[in-house]
Amino acid sequence: MAAAGVAPVRERFVASKEQFHAYLRANGKPSSRGGGEEEEEEKEKEAGSEQSEPPAKRGRLDAQDQDGERQGEPEDGEKEPEDGEKEPEDGEKEPVERKRARGQNKSRPCMKPNHYEKSRLCPSVTQGCAEKCYFGPQCRFLHDVGEYMAAKPADLGHSCVLFETFGKCSYGVTCRFAKAHLGDGYQNVVNAELAKQWEGKSLVRNNLSKDLQHQLRKKKFTFRRADEYLRSLAKLHGNGGKGGKAPAKHSAEGEVVSDCTTLEDGLGDVLECSVLPEEGGDPKAAPVQCPHPTEGEAGCPTKTAGPVTDEDIVKLRSCEKKKLEIQGKLYLAPLTTCGNLPFRRICKRFGADVTCGEMAVCTNLLQGQSSEWALLKRHHTEDIFGVQLEGAFPDTMTKCAELLNQMIDVDFVDINVGCPIDLVYKKGGGCALMTRSNKFEQIVRGMNSVLDVPLTVKIRTGVQEKMNVAHKIIPKIREWGAAMVTLHGRSREQRYTRVADWDYIAECAKIASPMPLFGNGDILSYEDANQAMQTGVSGIMIARQVTAFLLLSLLVQGSKERNEQKYLNTGLARKSWKPFQLMSSGAVASVMMHVLFVRRGALIKPWLFTEIKEQRHWDISSSERFDILRDFTNYGLEHWGSDTQGVEKTRKFLLEWLSFLCRYIPVGLLEHLPQKINERPPYYIGRDYLETLMASQNVDDWIKISELLLGPVPASFTFLPKHKANSYR
Repeated sequence: MAAAGVAPVRERFVASKEQFHAYLRANGKPSSRGGGEEEEEEKEKEAGSEQSEPPAKRGRLDAQDQDGERQGEPEDGEKEPEDGEKEPEDGEKEPVERKRARGQNKSRPCMKPNHYEKSRLCPSVTQGCAEKCYFGPQCRFLHDVGEYMAAKPADLGHSCVLFETFGKCSYGVTCRFAKAHLGDGYQNVVNAELAKQWEGKSLVRNNLSKDLQHQLRKKKFTFRRADEYLRSLAKLHGNGGKGGKAPAKHSAEGEVVSDCTTLEDGLGDVLECSVLPEEGGDPKAAPVQCPHPTEGEAGCPTKTAGPVTDEDIVKLRSCEKKKLEIQGKLYLAPLTTCGNLPFRRICKRFGADVTCGEMAVCTNLLQGQSSEWALLKRHHTEDIFGVQLEGAFPDTMTKCAELLNQMIDVDFVDINVGCPIDLVYKKGGGCALMTRSNKFEQIVRGMNSVLDVPLTVKIRTGVQEKMNVAHKIIPKIREWGAAMVTLHGRSREQRYTRVADWDYIAECAKIASPMPLFGNGDILSYEDANQAMQTGVSGIMIARQVTAFLLLSLLVQGSKERNEQKYLNTGLARKSWKPFQLMSSGAVASVMMHVLFVRRGALIKPWLFTEIKEQRHWDISSSERFDILRDFTNYGLEHWGSDTQGVEKTRKFLLEWLSFLCRYIPVGLLEHLPQKINERPPYYIGRDYLETLMASQNVDDWIKISELLLGPVPASFTFLPKHKANSYR
């Protein structure tokens, strides 16, 4: 019988920590040494390596009852005395900061590109234009290919994924798989027939051009719509937009605007008041544009030639905007660090319908930072794709929305009002916006006025635990013009600990109607998805694609018995009869199919989308899981490059993902199904060596897996995962 908070693994697979690591050290072979000798070696290994294990992954289920056993150890959130810091003397009472364990490993080691290669080849040589070096006589890179090849590390393999896929590797001699495509004299070989098939095709969209980056850095980009909205705020408040409420839904003449028209629709450029910087913001971050846009600026953002069309002079009303048609689909939520483009491609392959880029900070985008714009890239296989923005003030968020509306290809834009990390919260963004309703309203209304695509909002239940406020905010968000709300069933204080409150999500779904509300939290199996489905009441359901279209087509006008018989014939009744009863019990016209939001569950098992659609538990083998990792590395080399820097960046994100994948317990090892996301995996020996290796929470074992795919790590390589696993509660 498994202990509370521990996943129930069959007894014959369970092992002690010493047995587990001894099995891995022996490469899956039975050890002939005594158990005591193994335990001593294990203790010596732990004492000699501080970074072998990530921070403790133990749930503190009964920590409050064991204070006496931890007198010499600081509680979570208490600070140990740093170097040079004095201990409090006897009699002095120092206030103790009771902070919860945070979810990031701060001050972790950072490996820069120059740590991987001491002598790097000049990019002009790689691109075949050495005579036109970008850096001129001051170039510090090598220009002699022979000298570079003499110092270059050995190749990592005999086949290059870029050459095999596209017929050409743009990294040439710097590729770590260069043997596959180098000819005599280090000439880069090209497969002309294969390269011609990809000629002119754009595989990745939403790239940052040098011209746009220059405009943003020099503050020469024109934000016509955003400036109109910000001038309207300043005019109506008379205080430069500081504080106060966002404009009510009235026209400039005081007449009430219809339901499909917002205030911004009728303001035009009549208002000429300048906009003062936001309180607490950077005055330079919001330059005031000319209040009277020129004739060339007043039209459509896309420059056209020929007669003026309606699109050039008429602004879309809210009811005319493109609709977000994602009902009944599986939505891969934005995932910081791990939700990169190669990972999203893996999830798309397993059945994710809607994908979203990682959270991007609006101020960094407005400054033209290449690293931030990389988060907006969209692969051509992502047919429904959105981006998520984070910000704290209406001027930067509105301008960023207009920038993206003009420059990138997306199907929706999401505002992150659910981010719990301190760095964002203390600046007024993320969850802090739930307590700053005026700024929140100005941001939503402003972004909605400049976007031609739907605007969605991600929130949590509240800031503090047991003090839910989402039900008060959701009706306001609907009134402000958002097309959809996603509710994570935890507060900021909870972060990812304890279970998500799906009962509260169901209550909020009623309040949100007719605006769609999508639930989020603790989905790790199709049974979790079915249970989430059942939380929908009064015709509002949080559903998934496997039954969405089937049920929607079945529920035609007719008797309940006739619908039940049709449903039984589909073969789905074994697993989802109760959701059908909920749907068929109400009026067909009132049923609204909503999206299932998948987040951490996809990191632990990306094949979750297949399980939900096919309504089954997939006992995936270790070799199949290893093939998934191989596909990820190939996608990573394709996205980040096959040179040394690209290989090590791929390795970094692979290791970050492995820090989540190790939590998965194979279906065949569980005492009963399904595995719960907040249950801590015990030490167990799998059905083969690779399955056991993938279950290790030791950083060294993750590195060993990466070496099976990407070759040996560079000298003095170190790694510590960005996210801690403090959510086993």
